Amino acid sequence: MTKKYGVTLFGIVLFLLAVNHAAWAPTNWFGRLLRGEKEKEALKLDPATQELLAKYEEYVRFSMGEENIPGAAVAIVKGGRVIFAKGFGVKEVESSDSINAATVFRLASLSKGFAPVLVGMLVEEGCLEWDDKVVDYSPSFELRSESQTRQINMRHLLSHTVGLPPHSYDFSLDHGDTYERLVRRLKEVRLSYKPGEMHTYQNIAYSVVGDVVHNLTGEKYADLLARRIFQPLGMYNASTGYGAMMAAKNVAYPHKPTDKYYYKTPISDLYYSAVPAAGVNASVEDMAQWLLLLLGHRPDLISDKMLDQIFEPQVKLLRGACNCSVWNPDESYYALGWRVLDKGDQRIILHGGYVNSYRTEIAFDRQNDLGIVVLSNGVSRFIGESTAAFFQMHRDLQGNPGGEGESVRRSEGENF
Repeated sequence: MTKKYGVTLFGIVLFLLAVNHAAWAPTNWFGRLLRGEKEKEALKLDPATQELLAKYEEYVRFSMGEENIPGAAVAIVKGGRVIFAKGFGVKEVESSDSINAATVFRLASLSKGFAPVLVGMLVEEGCLEWDDKVVDYSPSFELRSESQTRQINMRHLLSHTVGLPPHSYDFSLDHGDTYERLVRRLKEVRLSYKPGEMHTYQNIAYSVVGDVVHNLTGEKYADLLARRIFQPLGMYNASTGYGAMMAAKNVAYPHKPTDKYYYKTPISDLYYSAVPAAGVNASVEDMAQWLLLLLGHRPDLISDKMLDQIFEPQVKLLRGACNCSVWNPDESYYALGWRVLDKGDQRIILHGGYVNSYRTEIAFDRQNDLGIVVLSNGVSRFIGESTAAFFQMHRDLQGNPGGEGESVRRSEGENF
């Protein structure tokens, strides 16, 4: 073999190794480069979509300026493509370090949406069923009585219909206690409702799904999440836990508001122990890939039929439990890990999150193959209205304005 051909062959081998590594490595720059170039080449937007993106970006910049919001990031997907992914503002006040599409935020309760998809994958593989009893897979799960414990199935966990009082032991999570300690205290709580009867939002009870997954597969929930979802989707910045967040190089820091300005506050380890409920970190670049899966564009990972099951309403929400007044829906429900809103002939699937002064929103319309995620490092009116405003703009440009959402300032204490 001549030197020329030897060098060429060596180069080809290196290239193939790089491509193979990019297919699974969660932090691989080469995989991100290939995906970015492919998306850039394919991104030819029609005039209506260009107008929608221009109007929405103008709205984001105006709203952030009006409230002096430190920073935010937005990703939008349509028709199986990422059509917008951009950062706004700064990672921390009194700094010029700008947020970009790869900047990592705490997702807060947007973390909840991953659990039903991960379980759905296991359901498709015949490992368990939605109506299986939780205690069969997690013997340590215990409510006030054995009969109550035996009634609870996977649907109850994921739809917050176990029957517990709202936010059982969240106060303790807020003050530094851990999931591992608090889950053992669920047996001390008197049920307020029969299982399946009423939606009462939970973080501790919801996170029992992590124990089920661990006992069923032998893998920790966080490890399975990375292997089955983050890595195959190319969510290169996504992670779970406080340690991973602190180790990330490109991070948006949380900020608290005063009457006139925001000030930086430390990244906290609170709620990280409840990984399925609130333990995921990610960028909008990652979340765009997640949206594509949720909209049915990754049948290699989960079928559209299984997504139908996940997004099927399980319980109707009372008006006050919806946290969706800005959408002004006709009806609202909770599915498996997701809120569902019906307005006219449109169905929006969504969730919000708040923890440690990070505010997050995700919403998508499966019929129109359209979705958006907004992440911010400061609580504001804008974040609460951001996804509803986007879909209202989309309806307006489609010539079907529908009803306008009510502008509502959400407090930090609301449940997402």
